[in-house]
Amino acid sequence: MKMKILVTAGGTKVRIDDFRFVGNFSKGKFGLAIAREFVARGADVHVLASEDAVEREGLRKAHPFARLTPYAYFEDFRDGLYRAIEEEKPDVIIMAAAVSDWLCADAQGGKIDSSAQELALRFVRAPKLIASLREQCGVGTFLVGFKLLSGAPREELMGKAHRQVRENRLNLTVANDLNAIRDGRHQIVLVTPEGGEIAVDGERGKSASTLVDFILR
Repeated sequence: MKMKILVTAGGTKVRIDDFRFVGNFSKGKFGLAIAREFVARGADVHVLASEDAVEREGLRKAHPFARLTPYAYFEDFRDGLYRAIEEEKPDVIIMAAAVSDWLCADAQGGKIDSSAQELALRFVRAPKLIASLREQCGVGTFLVGFKLLSGAPREELMGKAHRQVRENRLNLTVANDLNAIRDGRHQIVLVTPEGGEIAVDGERGKSASTLVDFILR
């Protein structure tokens, strides 16, 4: 029986009104590289990808995955994630998507009047979806989280990665810094619950392959 893999990729959006949103710059390239690597190993792969990533990579026309579910907003992502877990019971979940940390409490229907000189909106903390996965999936699912910072000291990045893998009962956290992702290279550190730190540096496909090797072992 094929191993069932669920990979998330890309960023989520947060609605402000019927015309506007707040998002992030994630393109989903590394998540998709991981998904393709699992396909190459013969796995049954379901990709939950942002609509922007789907369009950018031309995945609507053709893709190598068993299933592809596009999403746009945080709520779409949450619902698609939980539905896939319930229906498919994946063996491995790779949470590579850049999920919104904040939701707009002042979001409204229609269009916010653009005549004002200033606009103040209140945001509230979004639920940490990764924190709920162990309870939903049980002990048999291999859970992989991501921790991305930008220009932070290594000690800060490692500290947050270790805290994430421990507090959310993950099997692995992939730590990376935005400044180390350049020209197709993707430097990562694999952080284990036992306190291990395994540095991986290379082009995106090589880093994805090394990560998949680690998970399959």
